Amino acid sequence: MTPESKLFALHGRSALLIGTIVCGMAVALGAFGAHALEGAIGKWYESGVAIKRLANWHTAVEYQFFHGIALICLGLWQNFTAHGTTPHRSAGMVTAMACYVAGIVFFSGGLFLWVLTASKVFVAIVPLGGLCFLLGWLAFFLTVLKQQALRT
Repeated sequence: MTPESKLFALHGRSALLIGTIVCGMAVALGAFGAHALEGAIGKWYESGVAIKRLANWHTAVEYQFFHGIALICLGLWQNFTAHGTTPHRSAGMVTAMACYVAGIVFFSGGLFLWVLTASKVFVAIVPLGGLCFLLGWLAFFLTVLKQQALRT
């Protein structure tokens, strides 16, 4: 295995580890939202607002979970393509991984903090997280297209 392939395999292992941590955290945060937060949030917000904030929490958990799974897929892809391929094929996957992690921090993290604090500062970063997710999926898509073109 070339040094470049070893580097991309390392990114693949990182994506797998980060993805499993992110998914585990999503399960814990989902349980927290369903059990502890549901009882407390009614004291923090009016009834209609409390329902919306719980829905925001649920959305944050879902997006974190989906993108944790996407990170696991990226890690598997990186490990698969690291053996016997040229390094430039995997650079887009590293970009996608970074975008997914940033998206989780800004989108899900922003929603979690907004629900807990009601500070509009946190909700202001949520669209940046959404943009990061979109850029990550674009990087993943373009890398798959590029690899398919190289195989034909």
